[in-house]
Amino acid sequence: MSPTSAMSRAGTTRASGAIMSTRWTLTLLGAALSMCIAAFAEAADFQVIVNRANPTNSISKAEVSKIFLKKTTTWPNGQEVMAIDLTPESPVREKFSQQIHDRSVASIQSYWQRQIFSGKGVPPVQFSSENDVVVVVADSPAAIGYVAGSVEVGNRAKVLEIRD
Repeated sequence: MSPTSAMSRAGTTRASGAIMSTRWTLTLLGAALSMCIAAFAEAADFQVIVNRANPTNSISKAEVSKIFLKKTTTWPNGQEVMAIDLTPESPVREKFSQQIHDRSVASIQSYWQRQIFSGKGVPPVQFSSENDVVVVVADSPAAIGYVAGSVEVGNRAKVLEIRD
């Protein structure tokens, strides 16, 4: 083999290695981007809303959970909270239950069955329509509800920032 052939082959090998390295880097970047998009999509599965007159702008996941389990029954101003839930069949409710309560809808339903049976309480009012949730929250200063992240609430309600 001539020195020119050897140099040409070495150059091809280096170029091939660089292409493989670039492909590997792009694959890793693509995977990272996919994970970021998935995380964003998960975070945008629902939004917690309150009446526009409510002074609250942000709330912790733990506090939202306490409100929907009726362990917290008043707003900081003393007004009684009115939690508005979606029906158990709602995929948005499943996401809400998993991300806010760290429990399934079935587990939350079981909780409410025990509360009802023991006379300790009744679950929040449920609606099958997210639009109905927005309308009730918009009309009730003490209301809190949740809807899909894709629902445009506009000026009808205020979206709360959820903290961990």
